[in-house]
Amino acid sequence: MAGEISIAYLIVAYTDPEHLKCLVSELTKHADVFIHINKLSDIKPFIETFADFQSIHRVKFIDKRYRVHWAGYSILKATFELLDNALATENYDRVILLTGQDFPVKSSVELQKFFADNRETNYINAGVYDAEHHPLLPYFMNYDIKPLRKILNGLRRFFPILSRRKHPNYIEYRGRKFYLKGTAPKWAITGECAKYLLDFYKNNPGFNRIMKFLFAPDDFYAATVIYYSRFQASIFSEKSIFYYFYGELDISKFDEIISSGCLYAKKFYSGHSDELINAICKSWEDTKNEDE
Repeated sequence: MAGEISIAYLIVAYTDPEHLKCLVSELTKHADVFIHINKLSDIKPFIETFADFQSIHRVKFIDKRYRVHWAGYSILKATFELLDNALATENYDRVILLTGQDFPVKSSVELQKFFADNRETNYINAGVYDAEHHPLLPYFMNYDIKPLRKILNGLRRFFPILSRRKHPNYIEYRGRKFYLKGTAPKWAITGECAKYLLDFYKNNPGFNRIMKFLFAPDDFYAATVIYYSRFQASIFSEKSIFYYFYGELDISKFDEIISSGCLYAKKFYSGHSDELINAICKSWEDTKNEDE
């Protein structure tokens, strides 16, 4: 593995194989990439797009695929399957979770330097999020099983008392209160922290069963588990490295993205974001020339 820091990227994807290839082309310059394609999506276009790519670059499409539903627990299954595959491959210094619509704002060399300078920091959103600010948090929810979702939504609408969770702000598990942390599924954590997170997931099925009935549990799972661990003091907000945009990014956002100082951004789409991607890549060359 090239570079001082060994990095594994976990990518959850479901669409746009052309952009995914563009993303992976950059990431694999100094890292390994593990990809989960939603089982609800046709994997054939992805395999065809990457046909001449996997033999050259260190990228793996994991074999076990899940039907990932928006706001469902299923995305956690996909994430931990990716993490399991990665940690069975190598003892990485850094493990980073992305989606297939992301793209780096910094060059692979700059990313290496950043994580080398911040070896022990775990970038994750661990802010408190309670029922007062999250209208669905007090209720039992499940977005993976459609009939169950309809039943729970019906109960919430017509019989709200029956569908309310006993403790909307925290999970009570094995005599301990886990106040929910998070509201953002992205993270960039150390290899040791990643091992702890995977071990917790595998050995605490009771905790997982509670999470299955939260709305968008991927927003909370990793942050909550890591916060209540020996890694708490090493947590730093992931917003310092991830630029969030809820729409399709184009060239008009270039100055804002670059000035943010973030390492990664979302959401990019092939055909719509091409000019922006080219401008970002050119900025890496311009920076390199200035340094020289």
